[in-house]
Amino acid sequence: MVSQDHQQLSSAVICESILQMVTTDPTISVSVLIAHIRSWYTYTTTYRKTWIAKQKAIERIYGNWEESYKELPRWILAFKHYLPGIVTDIEVGPFIEDGQRVHSKVVFHRLLWSFQPCIIGFHRLL
Repeated sequence: MVSQDHQQLSSAVICESILQMVTTDPTISVSVLIAHIRSWYTYTTTYRKTWIAKQKAIERIYGNWEESYKELPRWILAFKHYLPGIVTDIEVGPFIEDGQRVHSKVVFHRLLWSFQPCIIGFHRLL
């Protein structure tokens, strides 16, 4: 079977086309985006290419995961500086690649924070 792919209609071009739609509704389905592309370019793109374009659009809107993760320690310090008594806890886990633990890398698991008035109120309930 010969693959038919529109080479000028790259995921970057599709990203530009769907950026406003994804900004309005980040949960928009890929099938709706494919229908938009079909009506705009009179070409039906693949699910994979449209999904990649949507991920690029989300990254342009919200930034990428790695950069956001690097900002967490700064945000936690700002919380502690401006909100005395706040409790924070960040959890990370091992990075697993090909079934092997990579000791030099960790993966973000979760971040918890609680404000001092909430902590006091909870203790009063007990």
